[in-house]
Amino acid sequence: MAGAEETSIPDRPSLPELVVKVVSACTDRKGLSFYALKMALASEGYDFKLHLLKRSVLALVRNGELVQTNKCGLNGRLKAPKPEKVSKKKAAEAKEPKAKKSSEKKEPKKPRKPRNAVVVTLE
Repeated sequence: MAGAEETSIPDRPSLPELVVKVVSACTDRKGLSFYALKMALASEGYDFKLHLLKRSVLALVRNGELVQTNKCGLNGRLKAPKPEKVSKKKAAEAKEPKAKKSSEKKEPKKPRKPRNAVVVTLE
């Protein structure tokens, strides 16, 4: 087909990118279920095969781009991972190496005498 026109594919994000976008937009504290994810993508007008959606969700969980809050497989709820916060104290501690403790030998502690010891004398 030498004279056939090339069909242009519209610039759309890939399915994993869409999944991450929808899950991160979820405001529910528990996360987003697979069914709700499927309905959200369908309501936005995206046409996809179910097995491709399942594979992409499982791959995203495996790669760490999504977090599964409970259960396993596609039965659980999905959340976007929280960004790691680095506190100022931890960053300062990481820069400065800790001083080594001196290797002076300490005197061993003497054993304590019991307070309520009863002294019995035999006569």
